[in-house]
Amino acid sequence: MSDLLKQIKLDQVVARKFSDTITAGILTTLLGEASPSGKDTTTDAKVRAVIKKFVKNLNETVCLMKNQDDIEIGLLELATLKEYLPKQIEGNALETLINDLIISDGCDNLGKVMKALNGAFGGQFDGKEASKIAKAHLGL
Repeated sequence: MSDLLKQIKLDQVVARKFSDTITAGILTTLLGEASPSGKDTTTDAKVRAVIKKFVKNLNETVCLMKNQDDIEIGLLELATLKEYLPKQIEGNALETLINDLIISDGCDNLGKVMKALNGAFGGQFDGKEASKIAKAHLGL
């Protein structure tokens, strides 16, 4: 079992113990999707992929909600799920990273920059934003 899945199970138990029904509910649903039999061997990467799918779907659902209470619950669930994802590299930090790859590592085309970024920081940045920044630095 992945370490991430173990942490989610522990957090679910704590949420139940403290009667945090919103957190317990979303973590229970997540566990059911990430490890359907409860004994499957899975990796952190597979668990993160399920979490990303949940976040994407929940973002879309919250945007369609009309009831303020439902929106607040959806936002709490999103915050809970996002805690299990790697922190995103954005803005100036992403720009600096890309600039360093181009200058220091000799990534002289978009493909090399994106491959190097994905190899070291896959899933921790917005690909569209990174591509836009890389194109600007490469003069494309």
